[in-house]
Amino acid sequence: MADQLRYIEADRIRAVERPGSVGLRIELVDEQTILNAQVRRVFPLSYPDELISIRDGAGKEVAVLKSVEGLEPGTRRLFDRELDRRYFTPAIEQIETLK
Repeated sequence: MADQLRYIEADRIRAVERPGSVGLRIELVDEQTILNAQVRRVFPLSYPDELISIRDGAGKEVAVLKSVEGLEPGTRRLFDRELDRRYFTPAIEQIETLK
């Protein structure tokens, strides 16, 4: 049987930092805990706060968060930090010269 896309609501997620680890520890309340979890944006990237893929340490998608709205504040900070780190794009603020 093929894997099915599984959506989860923000109030069912808790994340904590794992000291010495790159990934997060994410708990899907009353279901499972994912060690070394990764969060990634799902296309289209033009909606950065919607459809966030939650993956296990092997990169397999476990669930998709519909929206970061409603996440507990500490979990929201961790998600924002991880997404900012993964999708870092420098912004050009000024051009000094052009030849």
